[in-house]
Amino acid sequence: MSTQRPLSLLILLLLSSTFAHGSSGLSAEEHYLQSKNNKIYAQQLVNDVVKKHPDLLVVALHSKQSYEPVSRMIASNIDRIGKKDDADDQVVATERKIIIAPNTAGLNKIEVLLPLLDSNEICIGTLGLVFKFEKGGNSVDVLKKALLLQKQLSSKIANSAALGRSVTLEAVD
Repeated sequence: MSTQRPLSLLILLLLSSTFAHGSSGLSAEEHYLQSKNNKIYAQQLVNDVVKKHPDLLVVALHSKQSYEPVSRMIASNIDRIGKKDDADDQVVATERKIIIAPNTAGLNKIEVLLPLLDSNEICIGTLGLVFKFEKGGNSVDVLKKALLLQKQLSSKIANSAALGRSVTLEAVD
């Protein structure tokens, strides 16, 4: 019988998000790695998820690696790898919360942030997903998809260190 704390499913519906405001949050001195040059296991996982789920616009894994003082985006299909975690990414990882953020700018997408878990259900960061979402869509269905992806990913992650392991990536179109 597991003695681990169960995942809390506190869901916050936000009226705005980074995507709604169109802000990249970049400072002039920040330079990010492109996903095609990110040859680690976490990127391989992202590439596999993107390939299998055409309804996903963005997949991002955030984690604090042993050589880093802060948690960052370590893999994604957008070229912001290395970006420091925002406050919402941090609260998801530290408090094991789930955030669903519909886009209020009418751009037909919805963001879901979930704890990134390893195969022992230990929280090792944040999983960020942005789905295509039509007006009048069902956010509960989106949450179910996100939770399924979270479970599928966690079964492939031994621990946080495994995410940073070097791999040879297949070319992704």
